[in-house]
Amino acid sequence: MVKHKDYKKSDLIRILSSNISKERNKAVKLLKKFEPIPRKHLDNKFDPKNIVVHKNNVLKAFMCWRCDKVKQTNVKVHWDTSEGMKIICTSCHSNLISLKEMEKMRKENSTNNEFLKNLSNM
Repeated sequence: MVKHKDYKKSDLIRILSSNISKERNKAVKLLKKFEPIPRKHLDNKFDPKNIVVHKNNVLKAFMCWRCDKVKQTNVKVHWDTSEGMKIICTSCHSNLISLKEMEKMRKENSTNNEFLKNLSNM
């Protein structure tokens, strides 16, 4: 059982997979006190084809790899990256999808602008 406040973050993450809900809840509470260190260096390599959304019947606690925050939810998103399989939360998944759509719109917009410039120069 989690009794000491001087647990390392890695120890608390291991406790998240415990079968005892009291331990898990305490670990979640203590993990929320840690400052998140987001990892967004793979955002530009995001491809929706490499995503699998898993829904569970029970509440699961996990650390989101991308935002580095503890989450308790029924849904986990598995992202297959060049660095291996990463588990992210649904909000990060939504953010990545919207970033991808925005990037696509910017490309289309820049192509349209170039076309209009070429037409005006004629």
